[in-house]
Amino acid sequence: MSLKGILQAFVSLTGKAVSSTGTTSVEQGSRQSNELALDNGFYAEVGVPVIDNFPRKRRRLFSLKWLLHGTLVVTALLAAKEGYGQTVTYTGSPYTFTVGSSIGAVATPTVGGTLARGQTSSITANGITITNTVTAVAVDPTNTFLYITDQGTGGNGPNVIFKLPIAGGTGTTFVNGGSLNNPTGIVVDAAGNVFVANQGTNQILKYNSSGTIQTFTISGVTINTPGGLALDAGGFLYVANSATSGTNANSILKINTSTGAGSVLASGFNAPKGVAVDPNNSVNPNVYVANSGSTTITKVTSAGATSTYATLPVSPTGVAVDAQGIVYVSEEASQNHFIERITAVSTFSIIAGAQTTGGTLTDGTGANARFGNPLNYIAINTLGDLYAADAGNTRIRKVITSGIDISPNLPAGLSFNPSTGAITGTPTTAQAQTSYTVTPYGTSGVGTTSTIQITVTAGTLSITNPASAYTTTYGTATAGQSITVTGSGLTAGNVTVTAPTGFELSTTSNGTYTSSLTLTSTTTINQTIFLRLAANAAAGSYASKSVTATQGSITGSDVIPTSTVSKATLSVTANAVPKTYGTALTGGSGSTPEARPASCSTSPARASFSGRTARPWRRRLRRSRCRFPHRPRRRSAPIHRGRASAARHWPACSRARACSGSRPAQAWPPSGAGWATCRRSEPSRPATRGCPTPPRRSCSSSRAAPGSTTG
Repeated sequence: MSLKGILQAFVSLTGKAVSSTGTTSVEQGSRQSNELALDNGFYAEVGVPVIDNFPRKRRRLFSLKWLLHGTLVVTALLAAKEGYGQTVTYTGSPYTFTVGSSIGAVATPTVGGTLARGQTSSITANGITITNTVTAVAVDPTNTFLYITDQGTGGNGPNVIFKLPIAGGTGTTFVNGGSLNNPTGIVVDAAGNVFVANQGTNQILKYNSSGTIQTFTISGVTINTPGGLALDAGGFLYVANSATSGTNANSILKINTSTGAGSVLASGFNAPKGVAVDPNNSVNPNVYVANSGSTTITKVTSAGATSTYATLPVSPTGVAVDAQGIVYVSEEASQNHFIERITAVSTFSIIAGAQTTGGTLTDGTGANARFGNPLNYIAINTLGDLYAADAGNTRIRKVITSGIDISPNLPAGLSFNPSTGAITGTPTTAQAQTSYTVTPYGTSGVGTTSTIQITVTAGTLSITNPASAYTTTYGTATAGQSITVTGSGLTAGNVTVTAPTGFELSTTSNGTYTSSLTLTSTTTINQTIFLRLAANAAAGSYASKSVTATQGSITGSDVIPTSTVSKATLSVTANAVPKTYGTALTGGSGSTPEARPASCSTSPARASFSGRTARPWRRRLRRSRCRFPHRPRRRSAPIHRGRASAARHWPACSRARACSGSRPAQAWPPSGAGWATCRRSEPSRPATRGCPTPPRRSCSSSRAAPGSTTG
């Protein structure tokens, strides 16, 4: 730009300032008009003030002074006009925060320049077609999606609900037709359920997060031409009955979304449309109502008391309340389409749009923005971003209600102050490093943006085990040694500490020891507990064993030094039989049978009458080391005296007859083949009792041989 152009811009800009403020920054004095000729008319043409009676040299110095002054002023004004005057500077980025720990005031920036509200832009809606009957918009609690009701017949069809990403991208049709009939107000709860005012059927419809309609039966009140909807933190739905006649006309209904039970909060309104709830009071919230039949905003307490909060220039349609309790109103008339900001009773100002012109789609700041007709319902998120259903321009418009904006959404638990740019709060979810763009706005547009990085790490837990190992003998617990559990970024609640197998924990050194402990934490923990080897820990080495502390997904552990449990000396005496620890026990359930002496029999499980070739009735049973377990040893025991015993222990030979002079001889066994079965099984006996021995006797020579007959 030439020198002449700079000075002309200076005069033009200062002149505009005079007309808008009523004062001028140019010193008053002898100011010559543009008709004066001075130095070939240059200074006169641009309107630089001169002093007529100054000497020529003084006049030139004076003119040079104004030239330099004007150059600086024009440069500053042009910079401000281009947005260069607004800056937001953060120190310390990149930031690393921890889940559960307050970040304090570390992310408070320095703001330069004069900020302005009302930067207005149009939301790009790829994939969907918004018509001129778009009625309302809602923001989900995560500031991720917009839900839009449209009654139109164009694009995706009549009576639809669109779902549009706030950060940009492709929108989708959330609900198309079905039960929808002239949908108006819409809200989304924390679980993702969507409530819609179905004006064509006088119903409130409920859809889940997938767009499937749910049963929602309302009792106690009558829905009569529902308009705007609002939700409070307690799960109550507020409905503006905009009908001017009929049951529950001109009233605000309060409905429990869990049970469907409803009541009339207040009545006596004038065609109420928009309704909003103060988010700062979850117990007894105030409700704000836009009376479209008049020009007032009505405030309703939780008890139902009403009062006029503001009287506006034209009729309001939508109403919203930000996190600071500031009320915003959308107003529309034939030539008035704007957003107003109400900071106190009857204290309001236009932050976007104009009171005297409108209709043509124009993005800009403050009065430079233009909205269409009608301008319907509005919604606002926690960042202070306001969204308006601009039916006249078939658009969803975004209005920055303060001077600073941030994108994308901050990590859960953190909040952004749109007036100061400060980031505060306590993060609740871990997040990898993410870049955020902070944009300040001036009266003429966008200032200089800043980029910061934020990382949120999960909470931490750690355990410090004792440096010395544990050593004990089986049956004796070690003394408890102190260990320390520390953590940060935790959730107020419980931390569970678990000992490995063989170890146990206690909150005191001499207290009760268990395999795990439950400790109480706030967002941090620093507690000493005690660990020991248990008395019943099996003998052996305990290496690479860890004590673990957990809270949700947060885990910390530490390895215990290698510890040892030695075997204990154990002697057991049962039935006068000593037993050494480490050998198998016998004689009882599950014990190992004792080996038999090899001399008892060739078959350790049996003893038999042997000698098929000998005559069994003449054969004397040789004396053996094996004994019968049922009676003491005898030197001679006639078979006939032990007949009952023989029958009891030799069942296969029960028909045998003993050698007796008074009885006839009989074959024993009846045949040679049967003799092979005449055996008996010996029961197991302890080694100290020996093996059973068969009875001894001699058969007389008068006995007949097997198979013979005697008289």
